[in-house]
Amino acid sequence: MRIAQERGEDQSDWERVRTAGDFEWDGQDDEDRPLSKKEMRIAISQQAHQKVSTIIQLDTEVLEYFHATGKRWQTRINEVLREYVISHGSVIQS
Repeated sequence: MRIAQERGEDQSDWERVRTAGDFEWDGQDDEDRPLSKKEMRIAISQQAHQKVSTIIQLDTEVLEYFHATGKRWQTRINEVLREYVISHGSVIQS
């Protein structure tokens, strides 16, 4: 992107971005709604934690349940496990 900016090929209206005020959601399009505090916490924690690839064996029913929840099903399993670890007294940096 930086190279495109330097060559003058960037199509973004950066002046409009700089002068725009705070975003106000009109309540119409759920895709545009701001994140809740909980969603923001999850998003920040996902950025802060490095993931490690592993193999884990799960009950078929457990795997089917999470897989049926759609995209990011593995992330939801991680969130459940993280909450379990925190609730059992381990210190996990958020």
